[in-house]
Amino acid sequence: MLGNTEIVEVVCSKVDEYGLKLVVDPVMISKSGARLLSEDAVKTLGDRLLPRALLITPNIPEASVLSGVAIRSWEDMEEAADILLSSGCSYVVIKGGHLDGETVRDLFCSTSTRRWFEYRRVHTKNNHGAGCTLSSAVAAELAKGRPPLVAYAKARRFLQRALERSLNIGRGHGPLNPMYNLPGFRVNNERSYTRDWSAGY
Repeated sequence: MLGNTEIVEVVCSKVDEYGLKLVVDPVMISKSGARLLSEDAVKTLGDRLLPRALLITPNIPEASVLSGVAIRSWEDMEEAADILLSSGCSYVVIKGGHLDGETVRDLFCSTSTRRWFEYRRVHTKNNHGAGCTLSSAVAAELAKGRPPLVAYAKARRFLQRALERSLNIGRGHGPLNPMYNLPGFRVNNERSYTRDWSAGY
């Protein structure tokens, strides 16, 4: 959530300074509809940050803004991905959850690879942080030395399970559950979150 052009430029300078393998989740609009990235920063992100990225993970509205393609179909996703690759990033994942249907299709591609991943749609209002969780999980898998395709595949499976075990907390959009696989944590049948302290960590 970079906010403005100045912050995007600082991130670019630090990527250059440290030679980072960068995963970019181009967060622009919150689930409540609040704008999180200024208009001028969107252009700077596309011109300056995306060429420095190893992998980017836009959802359909974000990919539409960055590519200029109004995405309404899987074919549109492919067209947008090709345009985003031309910006200079090495890999693009366009998340397909904003299209209708019981099957969610994500597109992973590079200049030499194009692969679709299909997942059952999880019907839950508790999906806050899903995109951030996915990009962070990809970065974690890359840090383990996984190649990008494997890193994404493992991260996406992790996200699916975290959504299936999401947490019903408070009102509005609740969080998914990235701790679902830690020993002693579980979601009970009433969809509330409990911790079994006797199980240890």
